[in-house]
Amino acid sequence: KNDSDLPRQNGKGRGKYRGNSGKGLKKQLEKAVEKINNHIKSWGGELYIIYLPSWYRQRRPDHASPVVAKIRREMGRIVSKHKIPFVDMIPVFMAYPAPRKLVVFPGSHYNAKGYRLVAETVLNALQKRRTKRPALFTD
Repeated sequence: KNDSDLPRQNGKGRGKYRGNSGKGLKKQLEKAVEKINNHIKSWGGELYIIYLPSWYRQRRPDHASPVVAKIRREMGRIVSKHKIPFVDMIPVFMAYPAPRKLVVFPGSHYNAKGYRLVAETVLNALQKRRTKRPALFTD
């Protein structure tokens, strides 16, 4: 997501959220996650939140914009409150010996190595929880 649609730390954001202190957005985010979680639970599923780092984070591991850091912290608070499994890929990507080699080029999508790392990490998280599969998918 482009940071231009998100509030800045000083409350003088760009785009449609200009001047929003972020409190309204936090409530909207929590309501959206809660609504999605309740819908998924209604049919016996389980919501997982996968937090993916942007390409810029791989280019400069020391970079974390204040807005992105706030959103990540807020998402962590929400998933903790609602007991939603959270897979944070930032530490996984940062532990990779050459994070820049996980994208095709800066600003692009992940390459095969990047997608494989995400898939293996998510699969590992799913296997650890050993969630019950809906009857539709039983062997």
